[in-house]
Amino acid sequence: MSKVCDHTSVGMLVWNGDKLLLIERAKFPFGFAVPAGHVDDDISFGDETNNHEAAFQKAAKRELKEEVGLDAVDLELVAEGRKENPCRREGGSWHYWKFYKVDISGDIASKVVRSLDETKNVGWYTKIQIQEMVEKLEPVMYEWFKEMKIYVLGSNAFIPQMCAAKDKLCELGFEGWIHPEYEAIAHGIIDEAKAKRLAGGEHAAIKRENDYLRVHYRHILESDAILFVNLEKKGMKNYIGGNVLIEMGQAYVNNKKIFLSNDIPEYSAYVDEIKAMDPICLHGDLSNIKK
Repeated sequence: MSKVCDHTSVGMLVWNGDKLLLIERAKFPFGFAVPAGHVDDDISFGDETNNHEAAFQKAAKRELKEEVGLDAVDLELVAEGRKENPCRREGGSWHYWKFYKVDISGDIASKVVRSLDETKNVGWYTKIQIQEMVEKLEPVMYEWFKEMKIYVLGSNAFIPQMCAAKDKLCELGFEGWIHPEYEAIAHGIIDEAKAKRLAGGEHAAIKRENDYLRVHYRHILESDAILFVNLEKKGMKNYIGGNVLIEMGQAYVNNKKIFLSNDIPEYSAYVDEIKAMDPICLHGDLSNIKK
């Protein structure tokens, strides 16, 4: 009788210089992947998922030892989230994943021992090599390895800076994107009538006419993460307004990673609500986003 899936998985990123350790699975789901496995612990899902870090780390160390014979010295959580991916176990149609960057002491390459039961091959691959073998990756690994798609939002007062942030994300190797009309505004290619209305303060009417709230929501759902540009506005540092708070909530309930370009505005009347959504503050440096 097959095991029942616990809907939890861990993946381990082991680097040796600029090369990542991949295994080729001998069993379903076939393909190349980082060492990974189920947590196999009593974890209940919901709002308390993040309180089970110890169980995930224990599983990460166990699976790394079982699949490639390595002992983890240190683990750093680099990504997490739910993915719809099947496994061999009963009911295994989705999993909540946590990925760790793993430190191994000594000469890593000489310590790798392939599990004859679980793996066909073990090897070290550069990022370019992984991109070239994308069709050979286990499907869920492709979902994790693809470029992070980050949608840029913020107060309309920051549109030029939001467009610049989108460009910077692309420079850094992410798939940065933004509402196309924002780019039109930033580059001065908006029709004169609308420009006059914006200058005259008709922001609410234009938001309704362009259905910005629904459009942004659809774009949030299509993204892996959201970058909220929060700069100084009218003397208020790291400004987050009402619309942005709504959009942060939409991102949060849909399990999207939330980045703030700067720190949380401690003066805000809803600072507790912002903190409860666990945004990652980049302190003005987009290169702080981890791939």
